[in-house]
Amino acid sequence: MKRDVRILLLGEPKVGKTSLIMSLVGEEFPQQVPLRAEEITIPADVTPEKVPTHIVDYSESEQSDEVLREEIVKANVVCVVYDVTQEETIDKIRTKWIPLVNGGAEKGSKIPIILVGNKSDLRSGSSMETILPIMNQFSEIETCVECSAKNLKNISELFYYAQKAVLHPTAPLYDPEDKQKLCFGNPLAPQLLRHVKTVVWKNTSDGVQDNGLTLNGFLFLNTLFIQRGRHETTWTILRKFGYDDTLELTDDYLYPPLRVSVCCTTELNHLGHQFLQKLFDKYDEKLCFGNPLAPQALEDVKTVVWKNTSDGVQDNGLTLNGFLFLNTLFIQRGRHETTWTILRKFGYDDTLELTDDYLYPPLRVSVCCTTELNHLGHQFLQKLFDKYDEDKDSALSPAELKNLFSVLPYMPWGPEVYSNVPLSDDNYISQHGYFCQWMLSAYLDVHRCLEHLGHLGYPILMERESQTSAITVTREKALDLEKRQTQRTVFLCKVIGPRGTGKTDFLRAFLQRSTERNERDPGPPTIYAINTVSIANQDKNLILEEVDVETEFLKAADAACDVACLMYDVSDPDSFNYCASIYKQHYMDRGIPCVVVGSKADLIEAKQHHGMSPSEFCYKHRLPSPLRFSTLLTHTHTHIYSKLTWAAMYPHLNGSDMSSTSFWLRVTLGATIAAMLGFALYRAFSRHK
Repeated sequence: MKRDVRILLLGEPKVGKTSLIMSLVGEEFPQQVPLRAEEITIPADVTPEKVPTHIVDYSESEQSDEVLREEIVKANVVCVVYDVTQEETIDKIRTKWIPLVNGGAEKGSKIPIILVGNKSDLRSGSSMETILPIMNQFSEIETCVECSAKNLKNISELFYYAQKAVLHPTAPLYDPEDKQKLCFGNPLAPQLLRHVKTVVWKNTSDGVQDNGLTLNGFLFLNTLFIQRGRHETTWTILRKFGYDDTLELTDDYLYPPLRVSVCCTTELNHLGHQFLQKLFDKYDEKLCFGNPLAPQALEDVKTVVWKNTSDGVQDNGLTLNGFLFLNTLFIQRGRHETTWTILRKFGYDDTLELTDDYLYPPLRVSVCCTTELNHLGHQFLQKLFDKYDEDKDSALSPAELKNLFSVLPYMPWGPEVYSNVPLSDDNYISQHGYFCQWMLSAYLDVHRCLEHLGHLGYPILMERESQTSAITVTREKALDLEKRQTQRTVFLCKVIGPRGTGKTDFLRAFLQRSTERNERDPGPPTIYAINTVSIANQDKNLILEEVDVETEFLKAADAACDVACLMYDVSDPDSFNYCASIYKQHYMDRGIPCVVVGSKADLIEAKQHHGMSPSEFCYKHRLPSPLRFSTLLTHTHTHIYSKLTWAAMYPHLNGSDMSSTSFWLRVTLGATIAAMLGFALYRAFSRHK
């Protein structure tokens, strides 16, 4: 909803534009009227919608055409004022002012217009018979108000309707060119419909609003039918709503036929059980209005929908068609604010686009922290998966995935998703892969992830203030190091090595894919792979990122990760030089765990041209001994990925070669000496006693 409203008054000279503004502000007719009133700002606390309102006057003699165009662009609503006693000022509405305001504007982007008939105190009748054809011609006209600046008639109402046209606009919700049925069973002919509204307008003060009948207008019309002997028309309406000749609901409605033979019994079926279970659980239907409806009001709403739609009510709740009918009814009866309350509750703005405040709620993430989906996010995504996995095969086919994301303006997951995550046997997104991709999204681009969750309706369906409740911001890594433990479940490993080392095969093996790409591969090559690794009976998510640079990182930030996998080709004598250079330049003094992996271990190992062997290098820099990887030695793969995850989980152990024999020998020897020393002290103490 807009934070303020800007109202521009236009019209021919001497129609009373300035007098209307002066009468509103001064609450009396001014004795002296200037050529143009200065811009007036009405504070929020004195307006019905609690929104500041700016009222701008226009004078053809004082302002240029260029200034007029600028004011029209800035205006939220335009009030075209005419003199009810001067027909030529009415003609100018059609020929001059509306084309000037909205000429060339596309349907749906036109500025709303309020027609204002001033000087009603000088005319005994109404000008509405002349105005209605204009209202029917231009859909951007919200309503028409006849008023008098002199006796203050309808002055406040004029500016109220102008404000309402901005805060609760009609155009995005309803096309008035679609004729109403007015409960008669069949649409009225356009000419007859205009005649009906003209009659109501002439005889009631509030019978026609927003080009449709209000409740008072509807009651007046039926009173007129009865007075003129057209009882059958009113009875047609009443019987359509299920009433009998005594204005009671008919037995056919209350007691529908049900044939039960003597030898048969009657039982509640699953539909009856569903209804009673909802009653038992005190099912609270809020119908999106922010507050629960009173029980009787709720039943009245469902009764109206049930009587006017064939499929509007189901299982004691509204279907989509019922919901649409109900809001159409609100709009037709001038209750725009009700529909806008619903739309704004779901995050929509005045152009029916989701607001940035809804899609991108503030989430503060420090540089040293990461973001993960928490249990609430998992619950929501599980419900989505269960809903759209139509064949219940625990995987999402391309069609099912498209249906899941159909509410988004674009497809958030590209074809690379099929190369990022584990797939089913049919190369579909498995349930495990589905959660992995969401974890990857939350880790790499949390704000985009929040946008996707917003489009999917997380805050509404989970009854949360925003989708940030689905995200956990982890504590800083420095605190994890200090406490020597982490609560994180997602870790990033950068796989670094010269080209041709086998980094891509290393990522594919992590997803248990064949290293040979073939026509059945559904996705293009990608630099990411994510999968679950079990460590000490805990499932952790490891992200592998392939770093494809030849000699060095472009900047130090490119080295940031939870663990670095330095990969070299055991059959290439120059391969390890690259790993050693990267380690010394970016990792030796940063405290990031590093694991050295020798790829193509099934080939004959060549002597590396580096000054020392990979094993000697790791020993010197207190790194774990090099691990060996081969696409042919599949039994070693799990061990390597577990080592990487372990190193990321316990970075405080970086520099301790936990896998080496010397490390455990030192630990065992130290424990033995301590035990012997303790035993000797115990013997000495015993003898002393």
